[in-house]
Amino acid sequence: TPHYQFDHARDVFVDAAKQSVTDQDTVEQQARVNGKIEEEKRQSESLEKLLKGEKEQVEELRLHVKGLAKDLALCDKDRTRGLEVQKEHEKELEDEKRRKHELRDQLHDSTKQLWEVQKEDQQN
Repeated sequence: TPHYQFDHARDVFVDAAKQSVTDQDTVEQQARVNGKIEEEKRQSESLEKLLKGEKEQVEELRLHVKGLAKDLALCDKDRTRGLEVQKEHEKELEDEKRRKHELRDQLHDSTKQLWEVQKEDQQN
Protein backbone atom coordinates (compact mmCIF):
# COMPACT_ATOMS: atom_id res chain seq x y z
CA THR A 1 0.00 0.00 0.00
CA PRO A 2 1.18 3.51 -0.70
CA HIS A 3 0.73 4.57 2.90
CA TYR A 4 2.88 1.66 4.07
CA GLN A 5 5.49 2.43 1.43
CA PHE A 6 5.55 6.05 2.53
CA ASP A 7 5.89 5.07 6.19
CA HIS A 8 8.61 2.61 5.30
CA ALA A 9 10.46 5.18 3.17
CA ARG A 10 10.08 7.73 5.94
CA ASP A 11 11.39 5.23 8.51
CA VAL A 12 14.34 4.38 6.26
CA PHE A 13 15.04 8.10 5.76
CA VAL A 14 14.73 8.83 9.47
CA ASP A 15 16.96 5.86 10.30
CA ALA A 16 19.49 7.02 7.71
CA ALA A 17 19.30 10.57 9.07
CA LYS A 18 19.70 9.28 12.62
CA GLN A 19 22.60 7.12 11.53
CA SER A 20 24.11 10.07 9.71
CA VAL A 21 23.71 12.24 12.80
CA THR A 22 25.09 9.41 14.92
CA ASP A 23 27.95 8.96 12.47
CA GLN A 24 28.55 12.73 12.47
CA ASP A 25 28.45 12.78 16.29
CA THR A 26 30.84 9.84 16.34
CA VAL A 27 33.17 11.60 13.90
CA GLU A 28 33.01 14.78 15.99
CA GLN A 29 33.52 12.82 19.20
CA GLN A 30 36.40 10.94 17.64
CA ALA A 31 37.90 14.23 16.43
CA ARG A 32 37.56 15.65 19.97
CA VAL A 33 39.09 12.47 21.40
CA ASN A 34 41.90 12.61 18.83
CA GLY A 35 42.44 16.29 19.65
CA LYS A 36 42.57 15.47 23.35
CA ILE A 37 44.96 12.60 22.64
CA GLU A 38 47.22 14.94 20.65
CA GLU A 39 47.07 17.54 23.43
CA GLU A 40 47.88 14.83 25.98
CA LYS A 41 50.82 13.72 23.81
CA ARG A 42 52.11 17.31 23.61
CA GLN A 43 51.71 17.73 27.36
CA SER A 44 53.40 14.39 27.95
CA GLU A 45 56.33 15.37 25.71
CA SER A 46 56.55 18.72 27.46
CA LEU A 47 56.51 17.01 30.86
CA GLU A 48 59.15 14.54 29.69
CA LYS A 49 61.38 17.45 28.65
CA LEU A 50 60.80 19.13 32.00
CA LEU A 51 61.49 15.87 33.80
CA LYS A 52 64.70 15.40 31.81
CA GLY A 53 65.74 18.94 32.74
CA GLU A 54 64.90 18.27 36.39
CA LYS A 55 66.89 15.03 36.32
CA GLU A 56 69.87 16.91 34.85
CA GLN A 57 69.58 19.55 37.58
CA VAL A 58 69.35 16.84 40.23
CA GLU A 59 72.48 15.20 38.82
CA GLU A 60 74.30 18.56 38.78
CA LEU A 61 73.25 19.17 42.38
CA ARG A 62 74.30 15.65 43.35
CA LEU A 63 77.74 16.22 41.85
CA HIS A 64 77.95 19.64 43.52
CA VAL A 65 77.01 18.14 46.89
CA LYS A 66 79.56 15.38 46.34
CA GLY A 67 82.20 18.04 45.67
CA LEU A 68 81.15 19.95 48.77
CA ALA A 69 81.37 16.75 50.80
CA LYS A 70 84.92 16.21 49.54
CA ASP A 71 85.78 19.83 50.37
CA LEU A 72 84.27 19.39 53.82
CA ALA A 73 86.25 16.20 54.35
CA LEU A 74 89.45 18.01 53.35
CA CYS A 75 88.59 20.92 55.65
CA ASP A 76 87.93 18.50 58.48
CA LYS A 77 91.23 16.75 57.75
CA ASP A 78 93.02 20.13 57.73
CA ARG A 79 91.27 21.13 60.96
CA THR A 80 92.25 17.84 62.59
CA ARG A 81 95.84 18.28 61.43
CA GLY A 82 95.75 21.87 62.65
CA LEU A 83 94.61 20.70 66.08
CA GLU A 84 97.39 18.10 66.12
CA VAL A 85 99.97 20.76 65.22
CA GLN A 86 98.52 23.08 67.87
CA LYS A 87 98.79 20.32 70.50
CA GLU A 88 102.37 19.62 69.42
CA HIS A 89 103.25 23.33 69.77
CA GLU A 90 101.51 23.52 73.14
CA LYS A 91 103.51 20.50 74.32
CA GLU A 92 106.72 22.08 73.03
CA LEU A 93 105.85 25.32 74.85
CA GLU A 94 105.12 23.41 78.06
CA ASP A 95 108.41 21.54 77.70
CA GLU A 96 110.24 24.84 77.10
CA LYS A 97 108.49 26.44 80.07
CA ARG A 98 109.40 23.49 82.30
CA ARG A 99 113.03 23.59 81.07
CA LYS A 100 113.29 27.33 81.78
CA HIS A 101 111.78 26.79 85.22
CA GLU A 102 114.34 24.05 85.92
CA LEU A 103 117.17 26.31 84.69
CA ARG A 104 115.93 29.16 86.89
CA ASP A 105 115.84 26.80 89.88
CA GLN A 106 119.37 25.62 89.05
CA LEU A 107 120.56 29.23 88.70
CA HIS A 108 118.96 30.09 92.02
CA ASP A 109 120.60 27.08 93.71
CA SER A 110 123.97 27.88 92.11
CA THR A 111 123.74 31.53 93.13
CA LYS A 112 122.84 30.49 96.67
CA GLN A 113 125.81 28.10 96.80
CA LEU A 114 128.10 30.80 95.41
CA TRP A 115 127.05 33.23 98.10
CA GLU A 116 127.56 30.62 100.74
CA VAL A 117 131.05 29.87 99.43
CA GLN A 118 131.87 33.58 99.24
CA LYS A 119 130.58 34.03 102.76
CA GLU A 120 132.74 31.17 104.02
CA ASP A 121 135.74 32.63 102.21
CA GLN A 122 135.20 35.97 103.85
CA GLN A 123 134.94 34.39 107.27
CA ASN A 124 138.14 32.45 106.78
